[in-house]
Amino acid sequence: MPNRQRDLRISPDTVQKRLQHIAKQIGTRPAGTEAEHQAAQYMASQMEKYGLNVQIETFPCRVWSFEQAQLQVSINGKWRESACHPIAYTPPTPEEGIEAPMVYLGTGSEMDLSGKDLKGKIGFIFGLGGDEPGTLKRLCSSGLAALIFVDERLPMPWVVHAGTAAGWIDLLTIPAATVAYTEAWEIARMREPMARLFLRTSSGEANSQNVVASFGAQDDTLPPLVVTCHHDSVSLGEGAEDNGSGMAVMLAVAEALGQGTPPRPVKMVSCGWEEALSEGARHYVASNIDRAARTALVINIDSVGSWIGRDIVNVVGSESLRDWTNKRLRETGYAADVNIEVSPYSDMFPFNLVRVPSLWFYRSNLGATRYYHHSAEDTLDKISFDALAHTASAVANMVWHMGGATQLPFEGGIPQEQWERVEYYRGRLLDSICDWRTRGLMRPGRHGNGDRRRHAEPEQREAQAAPEPSPPETAEHGDQQHEQHEHPG
Repeated sequence: MPNRQRDLRISPDTVQKRLQHIAKQIGTRPAGTEAEHQAAQYMASQMEKYGLNVQIETFPCRVWSFEQAQLQVSINGKWRESACHPIAYTPPTPEEGIEAPMVYLGTGSEMDLSGKDLKGKIGFIFGLGGDEPGTLKRLCSSGLAALIFVDERLPMPWVVHAGTAAGWIDLLTIPAATVAYTEAWEIARMREPMARLFLRTSSGEANSQNVVASFGAQDDTLPPLVVTCHHDSVSLGEGAEDNGSGMAVMLAVAEALGQGTPPRPVKMVSCGWEEALSEGARHYVASNIDRAARTALVINIDSVGSWIGRDIVNVVGSESLRDWTNKRLRETGYAADVNIEVSPYSDMFPFNLVRVPSLWFYRSNLGATRYYHHSAEDTLDKISFDALAHTASAVANMVWHMGGATQLPFEGGIPQEQWERVEYYRGRLLDSICDWRTRGLMRPGRHGNGDRRRHAEPEQREAQAAPEPSPPETAEHGDQQHEQHEHPG
């Protein structure tokens, strides 16, 4: 690594040439496809070029594609086209399609469905099915013939990609698609119109890859620093922001740090299949839990390049970690909101499951998301290379300091209050399906945890039963915000 911090300033041209290749030469790269494989190979070859030791870890994933997505809606016998996009991994409709009344079902709650004759109808849902598999199970077992969802976070005139957590895929047993937010308003005003849905999709099993690149270290016994991003994308757009921006930052940081040998081990892990609730990162952790649990800190880079927006660094860890983060960011003039916040929606969360603290670099431009999130609008022209270079410089500075420290510069571990939030998300999103430590594909019923108390909100769980034994005290508790930045799919 360089001996002077000023050597870590990264230019806009450095990130631009990498992201240009990712977005334009590789393009859209859903998990299990040849394009995702090309993205992994690109990350591996570049980091080898910079002198890192590179390994590619392959793991099983689900792959899907579609050839047709068509929705027609009729009122008073007049049919109109409504653009739609298949939910990832949805089963197809029959070749002749599905023609049925469309019924609005609110958010798909038990009360929304109660007392309604739904057999053979097409359900119209506000939202993407919630943050637990129970909603998806309920909808698919209600007698409905198909489902139409709208992403309430994105009030735009274009369709968006949506999917499910990897372990939920087998629960999606009826055809499902999304429509644009503005189109959903028009459909809702029709008051239970007739609809025709045609989906030609296919899915199967394939392989994805994690690229693990390591700097040589002076002391291999020290807990490593791990920097993560993901190299897959959804099925729409170029994946420039999500997450070509994180890929470009990781490569720029790796090049800036050079071929030096830091005191502390430093790993760069580019993950596959993130767009199904961080399956690549989960595989990295679950395949060797002892290896993952030894990690001192994870720095995750996901969606950091929009022209305008708010830079955010979400901290899971001690107040002293937040203080250290603020100090390092001030050195590069990086004006970010540094928040204590647990989120299950990017690649740091599987590490949080083994009590590893984390930082998530993120940039929003519409509430907690981006206006072009998971859409065909996620293209290279949405990226500010100045903003991307600034983020890369800030990350490089943090890695330089952390990699050069033989003593941890902050209290390690995850405070109890945040750990309870980690357990809450684990219970709702993972344990309710199967053991999150499962190696290979997550599938319903593989040792799922049926303890409802563990799936309750932390404050509710406290009232229901005595708490489980606390982990060793590692830090003081920080203020916590529960706003969610990303949702599965």
